[in-house]
Amino acid sequence: MSTSEEAPRPVLQRICVSCGRTYYPADDAPMCRPCTLANRASHVPLPQQTLGGRQ
Repeated sequence: MSTSEEAPRPVLQRICVSCGRTYYPADDAPMCRPCTLANRASHVPLPQQTLGGRQ
């Protein structure tokens, strides 16, 4: 076995800042996936152009 730069980091459990449930963060998100998706849907207003082209 060789030591390489791209050794997988140990996945740490986090506590969701929104619902308090423990989860494994996929991408350093402070919330679990359901809360992240819910917040992205409700809190972050996306410009219509990026969603599907023309209106």
